[in-house]
Amino acid sequence: MEQIFIQIAAYRDAELLKTIENCISNASDPERLNFGIVNQYSLEDDFCFDVNRYENDSRFKILNIQFNQSLGACWARSETNKMYNHQDYVLQIDSHSRFVKDWDSKLISCWKNMEDDWAIFTSYPPPYHPLEVNEGKQEKVYIIHTYDIKNHMTKQRPMVMDNWRNRGKPYRARHVAAGFIFGKGKIIQDVPYDPELYFSGEETSLAIRYYTHGYNLYHPNEIFVWHYYTRKESPKHWRDNIARELMAKSRNRLMSLVGLNKEGQKNIGKFGLGSRRSLQDFIKYSGIDFERNFLHKDTLEAKEPPVSQDEESWSKTKKTIFKKIKWDISKVDDLEDVSFWAFFIKDANGNTFLRKDILKDKYPEVINKATNELILEISYYEPFQEPKSFVIWPFSKSKRWLKKSPHFIVEGDCIETIEKFSESEMGKSKKILIVGSGKSGLDVKKYESYFDEIVVVNNAWALTDKWKYWVHPNDYKGLKPDFIKSNQIEINANSYGKSLKKYGGIHECGFSIMLNASYWVLDNLKPNEIYYLGADMNYIPDEEGNTHFYGVGFDIKNKGISDPDLMVKMRSKGDPNYLINIYKRFESVANHNRCQTYNLSRDERTRLPYERKQLD
Repeated sequence: MEQIFIQIAAYRDAELLKTIENCISNASDPERLNFGIVNQYSLEDDFCFDVNRYENDSRFKILNIQFNQSLGACWARSETNKMYNHQDYVLQIDSHSRFVKDWDSKLISCWKNMEDDWAIFTSYPPPYHPLEVNEGKQEKVYIIHTYDIKNHMTKQRPMVMDNWRNRGKPYRARHVAAGFIFGKGKIIQDVPYDPELYFSGEETSLAIRYYTHGYNLYHPNEIFVWHYYTRKESPKHWRDNIARELMAKSRNRLMSLVGLNKEGQKNIGKFGLGSRRSLQDFIKYSGIDFERNFLHKDTLEAKEPPVSQDEESWSKTKKTIFKKIKWDISKVDDLEDVSFWAFFIKDANGNTFLRKDILKDKYPEVINKATNELILEISYYEPFQEPKSFVIWPFSKSKRWLKKSPHFIVEGDCIETIEKFSESEMGKSKKILIVGSGKSGLDVKKYESYFDEIVVVNNAWALTDKWKYWVHPNDYKGLKPDFIKSNQIEINANSYGKSLKKYGGIHECGFSIMLNASYWVLDNLKPNEIYYLGADMNYIPDEEGNTHFYGVGFDIKNKGISDPDLMVKMRSKGDPNYLINIYKRFESVANHNRCQTYNLSRDERTRLPYERKQLD
């Protein structure tokens, strides 16, 4: 009898036991089923060890591990891989799934009808909801639609398969959904799960690795499994744990796989590309160009791969223009031994798609700051790469790369930095105060009446009862108010994440919660002036050992490093000016939106690089 190995990585999931029971009860032959389960549990959950009722069942291998010892979904799935014992087939599902009657025999039969030993089935299963009538199971078949690419990372969504009831055969796929993967058991040995991936990038990595190892991806044209989506009330690993470093490491891992991190490629080992097909083969098949951040027209329109290979389809949208760009000379570093300025042209998503090096011997008037404008030839793929901004990054022989200087496109032919505007030019000025937990935040009561609205970050809500908005991350573990007034609004990552996306994404905007709050304020409150208190990033302890107004900072106490300094450690790549530059980037974005930024702090050791201003 052909055996199926079912691998499940469960994270504090009340649906796990029901998923197992439903899987077994709906199988035509339950004895062919073998389970490998990683149960990431918390003693706070009354269902945490329900799965152990199967611990003496020879069909089950179970690893129980506390949730705070887990390194995320991919790590857990790599642990389930270790439980594989040469079964004929492997099925990967999430721990919140339901099954059709006789799913096992139907799935094997459908797979065999492909007459392709290298076939892998994958898709977004249709949804169910455990609290709805008949669990709300939808009768639809979905494909995976890759609809966007940003910072070399694709985005996917479910799309109903055209005419799936009458199609008669599966649909070729270009991407993978980790909640449903089925194929020969040897795929675990050929393409083992990479434990150093986290969440984002998991499915892209699998799709590329499966394809380059010779496997063929398909979306089945019938329903075998349902999936419980969203689960807002359920715990998530990235909420329960500090996951930023894992996320950054995972992104670097994916960039190594697609050839954008040459150093990282050396360390991928067995988790790299296969030898049966190349990365370029995958690009030609899928229509996903990671290096150029470009999706083929067929991919955007969700056409079945492979994409059209005629030259016109790939190159007809390429456009070359000559653009006069302007910049603020004062924002560009000045040294005698600068050999060139690198101009990085970016699209609306903040992706760099073109670099132009302006050499000193060819453009001495630019390097010597005798002019603040230049005509550049810019080639790009329209409309995906229409130029929206640029960064000037000088290179010095003695100090190497200097400070980055970001600038933005305005209407017309010029890209330029918008200068600060006077209040008379703007009409009535809307003033916002953002308060952090630094010790200068204690001065907030002096200025309460001056501002239109006060925004507090993390613990700073305790400094004033006049705040209107309280901004904190989803995993915030600090002080919390006993109650929130009806005129006060709580803002978390679900809200400020949208603003970060608008202004270039979290990797461009910065991970610090103060920066997250700043972009949210700019996007939603439309201020003309933003003032800061308690945002000094000065963590030198006072005589009592306190680094913040409430004592020792939460991150310093628990992680040994402050939030901004952790961001520098993760993202700076050794750039000593990274922290200043990331805040200066926000200032430039704010200026472009006719908003000025001021540092209201009296702290002489403040690291916030905005113009100092006093209101009394």
